[in-house]
Amino acid sequence: MQDLARVRLRMLLVMRTVVALCLASVLIVVVPQGSAKEAKVKGPWQLVSLASLGTVTWRCDPKRHPGLAPGLPALALGFNSSALQSGGIRLRAGGRTILARRIPAGPINLPYLHKRVQHLDIHVGGEDGTLRAFVVVDFAAGATSGYCWPYMPPKTEVRLLPRR
Repeated sequence: MQDLARVRLRMLLVMRTVVALCLASVLIVVVPQGSAKEAKVKGPWQLVSLASLGTVTWRCDPKRHPGLAPGLPALALGFNSSALQSGGIRLRAGGRTILARRIPAGPINLPYLHKRVQHLDIHVGGEDGTLRAFVVVDFAAGATSGYCWPYMPPKTEVRLLPRR
């Protein structure tokens, strides 16, 4: 009877040790990831999909300072091309061209700007003509959101011109 009690006690101690080690390893892995998520960029999230051109996205960085305006995080646009033909993209803000370049095969993360209204001009052309899109995004400071969630996008206007 004593041997059975010793075996049970030893099994109980081994099981407690295993459970404690499992919990400690979970905490070591999960806790740093949770705090790292707070400091990471959120997004990109799909803002609009443009016929045969690609997708305009936005992202936010809650820890980047200074943000766009008091109470807002740093915000930026992006573009992911789905076009098979060559084209270009131009980012404008405050009456200036910030970036103009050919559209690469992968996603483009556009720079964080301190301008509330940002314009994207996108064009793709080929033998069948040029398809153009003009996207205006307004990161209004008085909005009900900080734009750091996929379900709270900024005000967006899209103009899509057919091929000609």
